[in-house]
Amino acid sequence: MKKNIFIGLLLILGFVPSVLHAQKTKEIKVEVADEIEEGDGASVRRLIPRKGIKSYDPYVLFDDFTINPPSGFPDHFHSGFEVITYVVQGKLQHKDSQGNQVVLSAGDIQCFTTGSGVVHSEMPEGTEQVRGFQIWINLPSEFKRITPGYEVVRASDLRATKISDQVSVKTIVSGGTSVRTKAQVLIQEIQIKSGSRYKLVLPIGYKGFVYVSSGNATIEQALVTKGQAVFFTSEDLEVLANQDVTLLLVSGLPLGEPIRRKGSIVK
Repeated sequence: MKKNIFIGLLLILGFVPSVLHAQKTKEIKVEVADEIEEGDGASVRRLIPRKGIKSYDPYVLFDDFTINPPSGFPDHFHSGFEVITYVVQGKLQHKDSQGNQVVLSAGDIQCFTTGSGVVHSEMPEGTEQVRGFQIWINLPSEFKRITPGYEVVRASDLRATKISDQVSVKTIVSGGTSVRTKAQVLIQEIQIKSGSRYKLVLPIGYKGFVYVSSGNATIEQALVTKGQAVFFTSEDLEVLANQDVTLLLVSGLPLGEPIRRKGSIVK
């Protein structure tokens, strides 16, 4: 009888940690982007920086922008970081002091290394409304003063991977794509059909957030909609699309270096 009681206690004690582990919820934080005006009359949903989030190593800024012509971003100076611009609607013309001039169309990606400093402008091409994302990534200290660099990847050269009939993933920036940055980052656009589930998985050591570009979803236990984001440090997140939803996963390996931002300069 005593032997059976002892075995029973062992089973209970062995089972309790498993139950506690199964009930443990992942640490997430829901943030709502601020709606502000930037440049010359452009509308921006700004997730970073904002109150409570000055930066999110290695990320310095995250904007979801909308431009109605003739508004835009006239000439301005940048240095000390890399800029990813991803256009999802309309056409955006880029000009800079390095002599680069190009028009980005829907689905195109621009990677701009500001390095030691450059002046550029971003203005709508034509009369159509322009929407897109601009993300600033801190440059590691040894690259702060490098010569500015520039590249464009066209939508036709960056195809989405069909995970299933319900889910597709387009990798915008990573070590394995033609768009590469000095910091180690992973940026993906994920489209999930209504009622479908998907698990977001991060590389080991990365932290990040997932931003709702359109639609809404339940991420873990949180309902998030357009203009909101879930910040997390765990390696995976469960997503349920409540309607057709487009997400932007923005993650990276922290540099562990100070981010000293003054306007459009990061020292």
